[in-house]
Amino acid sequence: MKKIIINTVVVLAIIGGIVWVLKGNKEEAAALTSLAQQSNGYVAVRVEKAKMESLKDGFAAFGNFEPTRELTFVSEISGRVVSINAEKGDKVSRSQTMATLDHELLQNEVVASEAAFKKMKADLEKYEKLAEGGAITSQQLEDAKLGYTNADIRLKNAKRKLQDSSIKAPFAGTVNARYIEVGSYLNAGAKMFDIVDVSKLKLVVKVTEAQVFQIQKGMAVTVSSDILPNKTFEGKVAFIGVKADASLNYPVEVEVNNSTEQLKAGMYAQAQFGTGDVTPQLTVTRNAIIGSLDHAQVYVNESNKAVLKSVTTGSSVGERVAIVAGLKEGESVITSGQINLSNGDVIEVLQN
Repeated sequence: MKKIIINTVVVLAIIGGIVWVLKGNKEEAAALTSLAQQSNGYVAVRVEKAKMESLKDGFAAFGNFEPTRELTFVSEISGRVVSINAEKGDKVSRSQTMATLDHELLQNEVVASEAAFKKMKADLEKYEKLAEGGAITSQQLEDAKLGYTNADIRLKNAKRKLQDSSIKAPFAGTVNARYIEVGSYLNAGAKMFDIVDVSKLKLVVKVTEAQVFQIQKGMAVTVSSDILPNKTFEGKVAFIGVKADASLNYPVEVEVNNSTEQLKAGMYAQAQFGTGDVTPQLTVTRNAIIGSLDHAQVYVNESNKAVLKSVTTGSSVGERVAIVAGLKEGESVITSGQINLSNGDVIEVLQN
């Protein structure tokens, strides 16, 4: 009997604890609901005034130079290397001969193909005349045409192989590596040279979501490097990535004219987007912005009503965003509670 009483007391204690926890949760939920709605159905929000602040125009991003064009040049035919006309570090022009493969057999193949082609051409002309008089069948004429076509293709292939035995530069640039030696035998697809064109370089940088909307293709950019102090170079935006990486940064490529070749591929450099001047600008906190910075909107407190406005954003520094158009200094923008708002809702401003 005593054991039954003890068990009953334990059960009642557990039930009492559950009731106490549920009551506490209910009171907490009621408090949160009260905070969200306050009273009379108003939506509770917090606000701040749009104000003028000194912000740096634009932003800087850092990255490395890469050549606009580079190629590992491979052989298109098989053959033995008989001469090399370009060494590592040499500058080559487009179509300049860089090496030559043994072409004696290829020349013989061209001569034989030309003889076969001339014979098939003469045979076709003869068969066409015979066909006009009905002396041969249509099948014999078709065979003659096919033989002529095949001979023409073999001749063109032989000439192309002979042409490819003279290795020519595909574009103007600098030989960065050489993989062949005189006397070596190359199979089709074997590496011969690395060619790099550094007359133009691209500076590859990463920018944030807030920054990417301040950039346009073709935009002028000032480029500098600590390796060349007191020197700047003019560039322009050539590419803007449409997809962010795992760190939510976007790739941007800035093309820089490097005809004097003062800059080198691989160098670390800075790209200044915008003037970099510090100017007073109308700003709000990033928390006030609804949606992306490219199509930004804010809620403004007008006589205790939330009015949705579209704004044009400019540069941003930290959590401060410049507003170029759509707001006036001193207007109260809603910084929290927007998730519960619709345009025209009655609001109650909480004290910060």
